[in-house]
Amino acid sequence: MSLAKQRALDDGEPHFVALSRDITDRVEAEERIQYHAMHDVLTGLPNRALLFELIRKAVLIARREQGLLCVIFMDLDKFKPVNDNFGHAVGDLLLKEVADRIQKSIRDSDTVARMGGDEFVILLPKIRMVEDALFVANKVAAAIRAPYVIEGHELNVSASFGLSHFPEHGDDIDQLLMHADQAMYAAKAAGRNRSCFFSKSLGDKVAMQLNLRSQIALGLQRGEFLVYLQPEMDFLTGDVIAMEALVRWEHPSRGLVSPNDFIPAAEESGLILELGEFVLCESLRMIRKLRDLGWTKLRVAVNVSSRQIASPVFLDTVLHRLHEQALPGEALVIEITESRPLSKTKNWVVTRLVEKAAAV
Repeated sequence: MSLAKQRALDDGEPHFVALSRDITDRVEAEERIQYHAMHDVLTGLPNRALLFELIRKAVLIARREQGLLCVIFMDLDKFKPVNDNFGHAVGDLLLKEVADRIQKSIRDSDTVARMGGDEFVILLPKIRMVEDALFVANKVAAAIRAPYVIEGHELNVSASFGLSHFPEHGDDIDQLLMHADQAMYAAKAAGRNRSCFFSKSLGDKVAMQLNLRSQIALGLQRGEFLVYLQPEMDFLTGDVIAMEALVRWEHPSRGLVSPNDFIPAAEESGLILELGEFVLCESLRMIRKLRDLGWTKLRVAVNVSSRQIASPVFLDTVLHRLHEQALPGEALVIEITESRPLSKTKNWVVTRLVEKAAAV
């Protein structure tokens, strides 16, 4: 220790030592961590955690001021085919563009958050009347429908919207989000590309549909679905020339259920892919047996939905099932249950299927 320092200590005077350190980097790092914990990585929008906090605060303010707020649950229509046909990189760029268009269509006081996948939620914390929320939904819908050009691909998507508002449709976060989600599901079921307000009767209907979905999934696991073959005859000769495959559901409590009561729910939920493959596999197995019994030219007609046709694995599945039963392509007739004209992609799949099946 230096002599000067020793004398200062010997004087008995109080002494202070100050240390200084630049913590700017640490503060910035903590802020980045906090930001990423509350925001979606892809779009930069608030994530589910931050959205819940914003809705909680908005409900408290609306309750205190006896005001209105609205929650809009939004889901893109047919987003999965974009990923399937163009890849997830293009899908991600589309989601970023959608997020940007939504933000430009709402007020500064409103919030849009990404819930995950192609689901978004818009929070309108202060509205004068519920019709204002529908105006916002329609404005966002129009912005989303405008064509996109991403990586050289022209894409077109739409969205379905479900709306719930405080206090009529719930006075907490969970109720408002659940009811908006149910209303969005109803908008999808009604044909997509539309908006729907929640109502009690609507909620009951959606609950029934969700229950039906779970029962269909369970029925597939338990082997409750059956395939019947209905003969098609040549009236001139009396010969059976083909069979039509008919699917029925042997429900444990409802008995034999008509396809009109479960096919729409299977279509909407995507379970039609699993159900459709079961019908195809079972139909070809039965035709194989009949051919072995002497009906050597017998064919089977199987109904296929547009959703099955759109599946990228549909063509390979059909060819695999034909090969599995050692059947020629002519043994299978595919009837497409589609009320609208087929898209170019679906037409291509059908053409390739005909070409490949003919060669089997």
